[in-house]
Amino acid sequence: MSDPAILEELGRRFKELRLRKDIRQYELAKDAGVSLGVVQRFETGKNISVETLIKMMRVFKLLENLNDLILEEP
Repeated sequence: MSDPAILEELGRRFKELRLRKDIRQYELAKDAGVSLGVVQRFETGKNISVETLIKMMRVFKLLENLNDLILEEP
């Protein structure tokens, strides 16, 4: 899967999650401390910073999922 396709899929999944939780884009932006435009760009598959992704993951209580990305060495 290409990088742009991955970004598009991430944005789609975040949008679906936001809608399931009945959160508006401006509410997510406010709660995450980012601009509305950033949320809109991300949901349409545009690139955002890792810091911004972490902020939005925090709103949805998804930070524990980061542990699955990079496992610690025993």
